[in-house]
Formats: sequence, C-alpha cells, structure tokens
Amino acid sequence: MIILASADELIPPVMFRIMETKFSTMLDCACGRGKWGYLTRIWLDHQRRDAYIVGCDAWLPHLCFCKSHKTYDDEIRCDVRWLPFRGSSADVTVACEVIEHLPREEGFRSIHEMERVTKLRLIVSTPNGLWPQKASPDDALETHQSSWSTRDLQELGFKVVGVGPPPLARSRVIRILATKRLASLFARLFIAVASSISPSLPRLGTLLVAWKDRR
Repeated sequence: MIILASADELIPPVMFRIMETKFSTMLDCACGRGKWGYLTRIWLDHQRRDAYIVGCDAWLPHLCFCKSHKTYDDEIRCDVRWLPFRGSSADVTVACEVIEHLPREEGFRSIHEMERVTKLRLIVSTPNGLWPQKASPDDALETHQSSWSTRDLQELGFKVVGVGPPPLARSRVIRILATKRLASLFARLFIAVASSISPSLPRLGTLLVAWKDRR
C-alpha cells in the first residue's frame, strides 16, 4: 500500500526523536488508544531499559482501553490545556495530532502547558495546514478546530520536519491512483520523491513533526 495512514507515516520521525533522548519518565498527552506508549515500551524492552510512562486523555473510553491493555504505568483523565503535573516532571512529553483539535489560542496554551511539565524534550505532531475532520462515534473530541504551519512551530522555538507529500498533491494523486495504470505509476513515483524531500522542506509535507529541547 503506497498511501499510508497518517499515524503510520509518523512512526519513524516521532520514535526517532523519542529514542535519541535519554529519559526515565515520559508523558503521552491525548494518548488515544496508547500507540506511542505501546511502541515506546516495545523499544525500551528491546533495549533492556525501563521508564515510567503516563498516558493522559480527556476521553474516558480511551483511558479505559489503555488500562485494560496495561499500556501505561498510569492513566490520567485531564485536559491538555491544564495538565495536573508539576513542572519538569516528565523527561519527554509527546503530543501527536493534538493541537489541531483545539481552537488556535487554546492550542498555544496547551503547548506552553506541555513545555511547563517537560524537562528534556517536547515532541509535537500536527497536520500541515487545515484538514477538516468531524467528531466520530468513537471519540467526540476528534473535530479539527485549527491549522498549524511550519512557521508557527518554528516561531515557538521548535525544530520541524515534514512527513509525506504536499497535502494538495496527495489528494490529486489519490484520484490518479484510481485511474489508468501508467498514470498510477507516475503518481506512485511522485509520492516517493515528494516524501523524500519533505523532511528537509517541512512546508511541503502532509504532516509536521516538531520537537523542542528544554535544555
């Protein structure tokens, strides 16, 4: 499959930024069903290391799912705009595809709040620009309410890489892939080339992965 779900595409750049940090505590903000906690735990086990990992989310069914699968050492129900943790309590904080679910000013507030509780590194991901999305039956908080750009994140002091091809090109390529075989071949080639460029030119990416070192 050529066009992966956004969550799949985010795995390499996000996990790399987690793994290169020497941490003993990690906070996964708006953790959903625990993907990042689960992947981090697998990596830690492989490295024969341990860390205390906390998942927090405002949607109770997600926390219940994580608790039943023992993904985290602890699960906390809270709002990312008001985190109930003391300053610098997490070595690494991860917030993947979170800030676009908040109005813009509240997104800035959540970033500052996550910075407050982070000791070493804050990692954030978000779609590049506005991606309309409504709430789903499985999560009433899934609506996208704001858009974010490379410049927005860089002005906040983040380093940024892009993931995937340009959003507009992606939608057109999807239509091409459903048509003639030759066009489909060129569309696949375009996706591969564009995806290889977007890490160094993040404004061209479908998604943005940003990180800020606190020390």
